Amino acid sequence: MKNDGDYMDFQTVVETSKLVIERRDEQHMLFKRLETDGYISAHFFIGGEGIAKITSRGIDYCESDSYSYEGKPLITNNYNFNIENSTGVALVTSSSNVHINQTFGTAIQEKFDALLRAVEEEIRLDQSQKQDIKDCVTEIKEAIANNLKPRFSYKALLEMTSSFAGIGSLVLEIGKLIFM
Repeated sequence: MKNDGDYMDFQTVVETSKLVIERRDEQHMLFKRLETDGYISAHFFIGGEGIAKITSRGIDYCESDSYSYEGKPLITNNYNFNIENSTGVALVTSSSNVHINQTFGTAIQEKFDALLRAVEEEIRLDQSQKQDIKDCVTEIKEAIANNLKPRFSYKALLEMTSSFAGIGSLVLEIGKLIFM
């Protein structure tokens, strides 16, 4: 999509960018995040609509680093750190050329164990539902082990457990440890 410097309504941006956004609140969160990160200037309207235009920071981000050749940073520093369940990770991940390997710490493992115990004890879940939840937990653990954010499997887990207060709250706590 070409930047002409004008504001565009959110729906036009989504359609021309061929983004797959199922719900209006997802669209709002996306544009709010882009605005918070400084990539767009946006005005939000009641009902989830709004208008946005890309900022110079957004253009630089899209075009990669304007002071180097594409894919070739000016300076490369390679550091290996293990960061376990740190909320400070968000400070580093916004830097370019920084990769963080997140490992299971005791806190997240304890939450997974508590979740699986709660699922086993929940009498309103049938065996098929329990197995689906266990499969989701396995996918999330595998994604984290491979340094990936398990967005879709976490979303599925959240949807499966949202009507069970105790289990749902454990899933939310796990999400905080994974995504924060």
